Parts: sequence; C-alpha cells; structure tokens
Amino acid sequence: MSKVSTALVVICLSLLAMSPLNAATIPCVNGTYFNLLATNAGGGCSIDDKLFTNFLFNGTSSGNPAPIPLTSSDVAVNTVNNGNSDIGFQFVFSLAAGGQQTNDILLQYTVSTLSGLPKITSEHLSETGNFTTTGSAVVDETLCIGAAFSGGSCAGTTAALHTFSNSGGSKITDSINFAAVSMVGVRKDINTSGGVSGFATISGVANTSDQVPEPITMLLMGTGLLFAGIFSRRSKKA
Repeated sequence: MSKVSTALVVICLSLLAMSPLNAATIPCVNGTYFNLLATNAGGGCSIDDKLFTNFLFNGTSSGNPAPIPLTSSDVAVNTVNNGNSDIGFQFVFSLAAGGQQTNDILLQYTVSTLSGLPKITSEHLSETGNFTTTGSAVVDETLCIGAAFSGGSCAGTTAALHTFSNSGGSKITDSINFAAVSMVGVRKDINTSGGVSGFATISGVANTSDQVPEPITMLLMGTGLLFAGIFSRRSKKA
C-alpha cells in the first residue's frame, strides 16, 4: 500500500473514532415514561446520535368527581428512529375527561446532539384525540430552541406547537423549522376537557426531531470519493 493510501486509511479510521455513534450512552428503549425518568441519574438515554435528558412528568385532574390522574407508569413509550427525518418518541396512554372534568399531563425533556454540533433543524408534533359536543383534546408544546428549560425559564429562543380536536375544528399535526442548533428543550401540556357536557380523550402523542447530515459523515464520504478517484487514475495509467 502506498503512503497516500495509508494516510487516507488512517484519516478514515480517525474520523470514525471521532463519530458520536461510538459514544458510550445508554440506549432509549421501549417501555414507560417511568423508565425514562429512571435514566436521569445516569445522564439520560440516546437514540441514534441524539441524547435525551432532564425527563419530567406531572399528572393532574379536576372535576366532581375528578378523573384519576395518570402516572408516569401509565404512559407507554415507543422510540422512533427513521434516520435523519425522525428521531424521538411516541407516547401512548388513555387521557380521558367527561362533562365538567379535566385531565392533564405534563411531559418535559431535553434533546441534544451527542457530538455537540448544531444539527437539529426542526421539531414535529402529532396527537391522536377524540371529542364529543363540548369536549376538547389539546396539546400545547413549548420549545426552548438552543437551550434546555431551567425551571420555568428558557435561555434560548421560545417557540410553540399546537394540536387540537374540538368543536372549533381539528389540527392533529404541527411542526417548526429553525436554524440548526445542538439542543432543544421540549415541554408539552397534554389536556382533555369535557366542557359542560361533553367528552374528550387523547390516546397518543408523538414528538420527533429532524437534523442536517452529520459533518463527520459528509467528510468520510468525501474522503471515500477521493480514495476512489486516486485508485481510478492509477488504474487508467496502468
């Protein structure tokens, strides 16, 4: 092997060693939100090159009689990993409220890139909800773009996503695009209300992030093309 070929191989191996895919993290797995909360002490969990941390959960209800509030163990979690297009979670549960009742859960976490590079470019929200008459199923999501939530404050740029199903209409998906960042705080208020005499339920909510291509991966591709070009020229000379 020539000196040039050897050098290219060394460069490729070095870049692979730098890749965030080799970072030692606990993978996020299908389970419950209680399982996600349990990863807080260990620094969260990862899906592909995304790290999810700072999980919070709160369930409340009101009415007479008030519905039984959901717990973190009542929320099933399925991980989503479709490459660059969708990385995140699908939350499955049964949040229901009848007439003059409300039922609410708050989910919060931080998503960041393992490499620390600014690659997150959008957030996507969807809900599966139903209602009758005065009922309303709503998800209000607040994003902290570029930073994590600290208490009730955001040091980054705030943005909002909103989905709903009620007498005013239905909007079951929402999304936002933004300049690439390495961290986004996600806080979602999921609420069902029966109104005066209706009923509402939400059975699922999904949250995913898009990303720009990994710079290291692009550099590896470029190095591979250079490598192929060198061998192609040598073959023609031979």
